[in-house]
Amino acid sequence: MTTTDTDGDQYRHDSSTPESPGPAGLGTESPEVRELRAHLERAQDRLSFYEGFDRVITENVRRSGELMGEMLAMRESMTASARRESQRERERIAAHLGAVDTDFGAIRAQFDGVAGQLADLRRSLEAESRQPPAAEHDSPPVVPDRAPGSPPAPVHDSDSSLVNLQPAPVPSPAPVRAPGTATVPKTPGAEWDSPQVIDVIAHHVTRATIALSLQRYLGDLKAVAGVEAREFAEGVLRMQVTAHQPFTRHDFSGWNDGGQFTVVELQPNIVELALETGA
Repeated sequence: MTTTDTDGDQYRHDSSTPESPGPAGLGTESPEVRELRAHLERAQDRLSFYEGFDRVITENVRRSGELMGEMLAMRESMTASARRESQRERERIAAHLGAVDTDFGAIRAQFDGVAGQLADLRRSLEAESRQPPAAEHDSPPVVPDRAPGSPPAPVHDSDSSLVNLQPAPVPSPAPVRAPGTATVPKTPGAEWDSPQVIDVIAHHVTRATIALSLQRYLGDLKAVAGVEAREFAEGVLRMQVTAHQPFTRHDFSGWNDGGQFTVVELQPNIVELALETGA
């Protein structure tokens, strides 16, 4: 019987011989069948790889909705607080302006009084200068109440609060600090008492095949109990590795499927890598 694969090539398969699904039947399969089976296995692995991302995306969408609600509530609270503080400041400024207006009215009234006294003195002097010299037998001239050239009564400041009058400064609201928990670094050693989670971040990973290869490589290490892909976007691959002991630089030297990883940062609970392809 003649069968056509996905590339349009044809190969012949003897229907009289039963096909063995197990590894023992691989020797009797044609190269086309083995290649098709390998393609199917890779496709299944890649589908499992992307299913992990689907769970991560769902969780990120849920958390984003929660953060959006918290942000809106915080913005409304800060806006209401700013409005109340602004209203209180406007009331304080209005009170200060009212006091200044009252004091200015008192000063203007005193100034008008002094101006009236000066006008009376000027008219008195003019009238005196127009009178003829008095004879010896005449009565003495009328002396005005204020001697010519005498200074007017000093004007006292009615309120010392008018000096350097400035509105009170507007206090700025205290910054809102989001609560957080401090991360206690794990102590490196030969082996931990219980499995720990290590964050592995790989940069310059441009293809999903490289990400899948690195995930397989880390999962095959003896000290690793499990590997979970968390994010793969814009050339950055983030994984969480559950291991019985911290990584060493030698652990990453065995991977060479498409390049070589350089260890940028190596800590007990975080490892940062950069892919060098040699191009």
